[in-house]
Amino acid sequence: MVEMLPDAVMQLLLDHATHQPRSLLALPAARRAALARGALRSLRLPAGTELAGEDLDRLGPLVGFLGQESVACVRPESLLPRLGDLQDTCLAAEAATELGRLLLSEQALGTC
Repeated sequence: MVEMLPDAVMQLLLDHATHQPRSLLALPAARRAALARGALRSLRLPAGTELAGEDLDRLGPLVGFLGQESVACVRPESLLPRLGDLQDTCLAAEAATELGRLLLSEQALGTC
């Protein structure tokens, strides 16, 4: 059902989730994941596109509920400046594992 919501409604849901992130916790995990997929779709990014920092900012706390395939598209260097924001959100176990892997990559940490 979330997949059928127009982009304008998804934007309202994104705004609400950004301002009231605890309200997401009242939803079952499947609904949170569906909202994250819908929010990602509303960004109108081509499939497999890397998610830059601006995209993460637009997704807000829903980043923590993206599927593993979507999280794998996050640019590792975009995560470090947003660590504080991510710490303040509830992360699905799958997303947390993938985000952790990205944070340990050379692109995120740099090399000597």
